[in-house]
Amino acid sequence: MIIESSYEPDKAVWTQADYEHMCWHDVSVHGFAIQVQEGTWHHNLLLDIDYILKWVSPTPPNMNFSFWVAPCTLVFKNVFDLEIATEHVGGRLQVPEIESLGLVGSFEQEKGVSVYEWHLSFHNFGDIWLKSYGFTQILRAAPVLTGSQALSIEERDGISFDNTPYK
Repeated sequence: MIIESSYEPDKAVWTQADYEHMCWHDVSVHGFAIQVQEGTWHHNLLLDIDYILKWVSPTPPNMNFSFWVAPCTLVFKNVFDLEIATEHVGGRLQVPEIESLGLVGSFEQEKGVSVYEWHLSFHNFGDIWLKSYGFTQILRAAPVLTGSQALSIEERDGISFDNTPYK
């Protein structure tokens, strides 16, 4: 039995400053893209994800969690030292799920420019290591209450790397 009828997140855009208050555990990744910033040597790594905004505890007799989920674009800015290691996954290919997104460390590259080292670990997919000038995560649509940790392609309106925030 689901009691909550609506959920409004505090914001529609997050950055590395919000990292300590965010969690990507079990977040589904529907697509990866590398975005070239015209006229520069900079490239962004974009992930099309179903971000889990809130886990809703089950109400007895129901034993299953529900989730407030929304499609988001996760952008790692000015990426370098990118390493992707995939695992062999037998059987059918599944949508990768993030196990964890860890901040390995950060340092000041030049005055006022911070570099962050990230490690993304996936369930049954592999790992990504990268350095970037930070991240931005953009909420693209209103959250949906669902019994699943991922939205269907129809619920999320397809695959997208749009950077336009919801509302």
